[in-house]
Amino acid sequence: NNPTWYCVTALPSIIDVDAITSPALAHNLFAIALVGKLTAENPLLAEAVTSWKQRQGQAGDVLVSQLQQNADLKISPLLASPWLPDAERQTLRMQALDQLFDAKRNASLITKLISSLEKLQAKDGGFLWLDFGDRSEASYWATSQVLELVGEIHRLGCLPADADLLHLITEAAHYLDKQTLKEEAEMLAEVKKYGGKPSYLHFWSYVYTRQMLNDIAAYSSKTQAKQLMNIVNKTLKELERDWGALDMTSRARAAVTLHRYGRTSVARGVMESVRQFALHHPHKGMYWESLDRYSWFSPVACTSAMLQAFNEVSPRKAEIDEMRQWLLLEKQTSDWGSSSLASDAVYAILSTGSDWLYASADSIPQFEIRVDGRQLDLSETDRFLGYVRTTLPADAHRVEVTRTGVNPAWGSLYHQYQAEMQEVKEQSVEELAITKQMQRVAQDGTVQKLSEGDSLRVGDRIRVTLRIHAAKDLEYVTLVDQRPSFLEPVDQKSHYTRSERLYYYLETKDTVTKAFVNRLREGNHEIGYDCYVTAPGILVSGIATIQSQYAPQFVAHSAGDKMQVY
Repeated sequence: NNPTWYCVTALPSIIDVDAITSPALAHNLFAIALVGKLTAENPLLAEAVTSWKQRQGQAGDVLVSQLQQNADLKISPLLASPWLPDAERQTLRMQALDQLFDAKRNASLITKLISSLEKLQAKDGGFLWLDFGDRSEASYWATSQVLELVGEIHRLGCLPADADLLHLITEAAHYLDKQTLKEEAEMLAEVKKYGGKPSYLHFWSYVYTRQMLNDIAAYSSKTQAKQLMNIVNKTLKELERDWGALDMTSRARAAVTLHRYGRTSVARGVMESVRQFALHHPHKGMYWESLDRYSWFSPVACTSAMLQAFNEVSPRKAEIDEMRQWLLLEKQTSDWGSSSLASDAVYAILSTGSDWLYASADSIPQFEIRVDGRQLDLSETDRFLGYVRTTLPADAHRVEVTRTGVNPAWGSLYHQYQAEMQEVKEQSVEELAITKQMQRVAQDGTVQKLSEGDSLRVGDRIRVTLRIHAAKDLEYVTLVDQRPSFLEPVDQKSHYTRSERLYYYLETKDTVTKAFVNRLREGNHEIGYDCYVTAPGILVSGIATIQSQYAPQFVAHSAGDKMQVY
């Protein structure tokens, strides 16, 4: 009834205890500071975690990986998949959730992080990316990354009050100031020598970061401040002129930069352009198809940045909630545990728009489920998530759900039954579909499509092609193809393989072929394998079923079929 709380279960994953690079350490500091701010602003978070800890091991245990829940609704057992270690890690993270609300532990972690950053700060004030001993030198990129993250938590009002940290920031900011002036001088010298025009957009990251630190890290001198402000003004001028050439995420960042430097009118115009490229869907919310996909998590990170940009520069409550809805639905099918940017996404969802956590018990959305007119007993519903599971009578005909509340909610209805294989019709959901096709492979390697009524002969080589359509990104996807008994796979060994954009583990068993896909991207995909026909007769072709093991309601299967073999 209130899946917004699932975001809270992603928080333990945002702290990387093995971090050794300066940007990774800064990400940890960012995460811990945000958790502290979220806890202070939402006292209900700690109460929810305490409630979940008390219910560990009981029915409806929230602090268990989605991979380990609802095993009876999944097409393949977890123990028979490559994901048991992932499931165990996710559960351990979630069960340690209460540690994030331990103020003493967080204070100790912050002290250790500051100490680790001190060891990576060079004499000139810049941060090493990693300590390589005598060969180590400060990295402009690493220093920029650290200061941007520190600047963000300072802007949000949750920078730890620590004199050592303030000293680190000041020294690093002065290093960045000097290097920026040096880079400008080198750029102007190259322009003078080779011609052309200088591009001040090169300094955009510096301009964005420095503004957030001005009140805690003053410039070294008035002369230097004047020189650097000249760079800032030229960068902003180019940004005002050239923002139309940027991608969507960069436009949002440009708008935030311009807004914070007082160019409010231009900033709102930029966000209006971003708004015009958005797609709106009653179920998916507000999102962009053209976002960067350089990593699995990047669409979430980019949308989180866009959400915060709209919230700061050009807020419209309905749109803010639509973007939060899209992010929440992404969490439904993905574990955010592998990305340090998860903290930013969680914060964006919980700190903007309407109150979806419902701090007041009186405001919690109410719902009821009726089966053939009879109201179900929902007394075991989790107070925070609103999660409930129940088994319906076998003869149930009509299920009605009524609910109040403005926040997103989701549910699913599973109908499990037995039927003759050849009578099974193709079924899919909006987010996932699969079809199965068999083709004869000729001696010369050409492929011939098999039509209804075609017959096969013993010794024929058959290519089984499974076509998958995914309308959204899905994690932990299992495909189970029930092979007819007369087909024997050419390749008997289980192995990892690749098919265009899809990388998966293909497993051959006596009666089924399975494929395990860690991450199934939105779009169309194919999985195929060859078999030999080994026996004659009228035989039934099994169905192919595909399902997200993280969110088992996303499931589809192909149709059954019948074949004649001579």
